[in-house]
Amino acid sequence: MKLPEVRDAFTQLAADLAAGKVTPQDAAAQITALVPEMRRRPPVHRSPPRRAGLASARNAIIAYHAAHPGADYHEIATATGTQIGRVSETLAGKRT
Repeated sequence: MKLPEVRDAFTQLAADLAAGKVTPQDAAAQITALVPEMRRRPPVHRSPPRRAGLASARNAIIAYHAAHPGADYHEIATATGTQIGRVSETLAGKRT
């Protein structure tokens, strides 16, 4: 049962309970049956992380820069899979 259907069932139950068509015990039983339908389903797919982490990106930038001292920031960013700003911050010592 989908959430709009559960909402409609709760609305109908409230109306029936107010009109006296349903006893409180029957309403409690129906509510108990509807509550599990309101839980979220687990995600179908989660994408894997793009990089191992910031520390490994920092290490990759520093290692590439040491191996290629004449490389510009764009080349380092492309080779390490990071952004130019991250390369600049790392090499300037602003990002640890």
